[in-house]
Amino acid sequence: MAEFAQLSSLSEQLVATGFERLAQGVPALLSSSQFARELPFSAPEGWQSVREPSWEQLATRAAELLADGPLFLVPT
Repeated sequence: MAEFAQLSSLSEQLVATGFERLAQGVPALLSSSQFARELPFSAPEGWQSVREPSWEQLATRAAELLADGPLFLVPT
């Protein structure tokens, strides 16, 4: 399994603030839970966090979430 660095709290805040301003709304965070134990980015307070267990359904789930608003897709 590949290792990854955990983002610092400050880095998470900067990413969240930047994304919210660019997206002009509160995004949903989507990731695949099939391969990851822990994500390198935690959803900030107020964001919907969705883990799709099926890799095959990830694109479908992303389309559903995009229909509701901005989406932040986190690679595993």
